[in-house]
Amino acid sequence: MKKTLLIFAYFFPPHVGGGETHVYEFARHLSEKEYNIVIFTPNIPKTKEIEKIKNNLKVIRYPAIELMGNPVPKFWKLKFWKLFKIAIKEKPDFVMSRTRFFFPSFFCFLFAKLTKTKHIHVEQGSDFLKTGNWFKDGITKIYDLTIGKLILSKADCCVAISNAVYKFVKKFRSRKIFVIRRGLEMEEMEKINPDKFILENYRNKIKICFVGRLIYWKGLHNALNGFMQLPEKLKSECIFFIVGSGPEKKIMNPDTKIRISNFLEK
Repeated sequence: MKKTLLIFAYFFPPHVGGGETHVYEFARHLSEKEYNIVIFTPNIPKTKEIEKIKNNLKVIRYPAIELMGNPVPKFWKLKFWKLFKIAIKEKPDFVMSRTRFFFPSFFCFLFAKLTKTKHIHVEQGSDFLKTGNWFKDGITKIYDLTIGKLILSKADCCVAISNAVYKFVKKFRSRKIFVIRRGLEMEEMEKINPDKFILENYRNKIKICFVGRLIYWKGLHNALNGFMQLPEKLKSECIFFIVGSGPEKKIMNPDTKIRISNFLEK
């Protein structure tokens, strides 16, 4: 008999990001191994509320608002509770939360405790949240030391995606922590054709690439500062690509692009 896993995902495609594709890849592969997967996620950006991606893989998207990059369910909307009822009708054997500082993880934690359902938590953060704003950082640290600590310490199973994450989680959890690193979908990557513009114009350049959401704690500003400190001769032989979007896109203002002559926003 198939086991059912209900994933409380903080975001899911078509929302763009590494965490989103991580959830999708995990769910897609697990759904091929006699598991029924239901993903309960915010409807941001707005798209189909209920979508069957493939056999054994269903997505239920609920109304939510985004506060400081954190999705908050519209609990006051009847639509939210109707969709939640559809999700729990699947009678999950396990629930999964991902990254402790997103609100859906706390909601998952509460649901697991109230229903006595086994709770698996996957942690992706390797430190306290850092936004560059002392007030926001203070609020998020208080959250981590209270609710975040509860999620990390009380989950029935906790998975860290790297050794750095493992070391951080260990500060809050005395029980076993599994380390499962994210793999690469090589077959999918090999389907992507090389960019002709880049091949034609930068064939002889040393290519430096930043790929990720443009948020403070990803360290884009550190990468840019490091690039600027390269010897002029070496820097002239390089091209710096930035692939991504997010709040820190403002760092790539016209002045930045002038100072970094070998800069390409793509």
